[in-house]
Amino acid sequence: MINCLPDSDIECFIEEDVPYGDLTTNLLGIGDRTGQIIFSTREETTLCCTEEAARVLQKSGATITSCMPKLFAGVEFLAAQGPTRALHAGWNIGGTIQPV
Repeated sequence: MINCLPDSDIECFIEEDVPYGDLTTNLLGIGDRTGQIIFSTREETTLCCTEEAARVLQKSGATITSCMPKLFAGVEFLAAQGPTRALHAGWNIGGTIQPV
């Protein structure tokens, strides 16, 4: 992966968005469950910030299973697995830095 932003910026995104953990997964009591998240697109495209979104997921505690900035329609461009709290935090922040 190409890293355009320093770790300090990625950590700042996480601290700013989920400073006390993820409220949704805490209230639902599902934060410790294992899950999977897959991002894909309907059209052929080139994406930006895919690597940064992957790093947010990693720093939140998920394991990246794929990350591709250029893809064809229907192909996943980012996938991760891990605790639901990490996936939800990464999805929330990733959607801010990379509109999906």
